[in-house]
Amino acid sequence: MAEPLIVSMASYPPRIKTVSHCIRGLLTQSVRPDRILVWLYEGEFPNGRDDLPRDLLDLEDGIVEICWAPENLKPHNKYFWTFLANPGATVITVDDDLEYSPTMIEELLLWHKEFPEAVIANRTHLILLRGDGSVAPYGEWLPEQDAVIGRPSHALMATNGAGSLFPAASVPEAMLDSERIKSTCLHADDLWLKLLELELGISVVATGHADLSYIPGTQDCGLWLNVNINGGNDKVLKRMGDELANHTEAMRDDLLKCCVDVFSTYRRYQQASRELTIVRSARQVAEERAAALRDELESQQVTMRREREEALLKERSLNDEIARLRVEDERSAEAISNLRALNAKYEERLKTPYAIRAVLNVLRRAKRSFGG
Repeated sequence: MAEPLIVSMASYPPRIKTVSHCIRGLLTQSVRPDRILVWLYEGEFPNGRDDLPRDLLDLEDGIVEICWAPENLKPHNKYFWTFLANPGATVITVDDDLEYSPTMIEELLLWHKEFPEAVIANRTHLILLRGDGSVAPYGEWLPEQDAVIGRPSHALMATNGAGSLFPAASVPEAMLDSERIKSTCLHADDLWLKLLELELGISVVATGHADLSYIPGTQDCGLWLNVNINGGNDKVLKRMGDELANHTEAMRDDLLKCCVDVFSTYRRYQQASRELTIVRSARQVAEERAAALRDELESQQVTMRREREEALLKERSLNDEIARLRVEDERSAEAISNLRALNAKYEERLKTPYAIRAVLNVLRRAKRSFGG
């Protein structure tokens, strides 16, 4: 019979209203787990289920289970109680504030099939050592490394909230010591599990899927803001000093092997950076040329609009002049017509009868003038 597959997580009051968002994403994975265990510390929810949101309670079925932790081990709650109660299960740990790729579980299982004895982690940090062989401060490690992929290493530390797979019975019950956790690293579950893995000789394999997608409204609280940002991890490393010192040789040997991958990746990044610089320079030249062409085009368009406006004004002026000339032409035609009528009248008067009368009138005036 195949080992059961359990997804284990924990939550607490500041995120209890959004945890259902994360669970719904886990229920739509391409490979569904046998169980999803959501651990809550009973002291933070004094009224039990009555303190939980309805959308979380509605998700409970044969897969999703709300579990009550009798002791508050902070971030350790997401794995501790599941390991303790289900030693024969393959366990995937997740955080309550992340959205996961729909193939996250399937991909972890594929890597697990290739490396069945290792912890498989989506997000890992490369632990660095100083010249004297001691572990370097946490801030000097190579975070979210993407160089050592698909190769077991003791120098890698899994950040387990992003999705980490633990083989069945990888952590024996005898090592699940809550008192030791509280005295050493209550707020540093990743460092504690790394120490256990070193003590057990378990390697970590990185998948390289380090991208994190946070559920909206979940980042106002958390370990990073409240503990780690103030050097909390370095305080834990100091308390672990003697225990870690027993394993620095194994970490150093793997770290030396990792250096080739790290430097090779760095060289690829360096080459890609140079190529990107060339591309950006060419793009900048193209953008500047395009901007100059746009300016030139805009200038031409302004000139064309001005010339068009001037042409329209000139056309309007010519139309007005044509209209004026047409009016004058009509007036001239009317005057010509009047002159022609008057001329016809005079021509009529100059006909013979009229001329005779005119001569007789002249003669009469002359006769009266001479007294006749």
